[in-house]
Amino acid sequence: MLWNTIKSLEILEKPEAIFNRRLTANPHYPFERGTDKTKFILHLSSRRHIYSLFMFSTSVVILIFWSIFESAGQFMLFPVLVSIISGLLAWESRGKRTCELDFKKKRYKVVASGHPVCGGEFHNVYIRLKAQKHGAGQMYYYVVFNGYHVVEQKITSYSKNDKKMRILAKRLAENLDINFFDVKASSKERIL
Repeated sequence: MLWNTIKSLEILEKPEAIFNRRLTANPHYPFERGTDKTKFILHLSSRRHIYSLFMFSTSVVILIFWSIFESAGQFMLFPVLVSIISGLLAWESRGKRTCELDFKKKRYKVVASGHPVCGGEFHNVYIRLKAQKHGAGQMYYYVVFNGYHVVEQKITSYSKNDKKMRILAKRLAENLDINFFDVKASSKERIL
């Protein structure tokens, strides 16, 4: 029972194996099929909203304790400014955001809180294999979905196996009928 629980957490599997399994189960992963068979929806995560709420609540708590235990001084301006800025950022980034791909019209649309924010042609969104250097110079690769007015969405976690990640990212881009870009801007591997 404990082994099944640990296995379901996916901490023992390589990221490329997880990505491959998810692509096999849903060829359009991380998109879900919408009510219309020609539309696919991706729920965009908004970490900025969560971070802003955390900073706002933390700075308000600091202000409350500071005003109770200390006298108001010139240094109180910093938590006041942080609470105002983080509150504004939290308000601006509130709401549920989705990206909808319409295969019939070959267009995408970003919707925030039920209102269209932007949209465009399929050539404005893409799948990209990205790389990041860690510690001792080792390169780690991951796959993202990005585009014009779309917040970058990390699809996979970090992997050392760039060849397998590239093959899987190309397969996803082909299934979604959108562009694929490799780590390097001028690569023979990109698909337009």
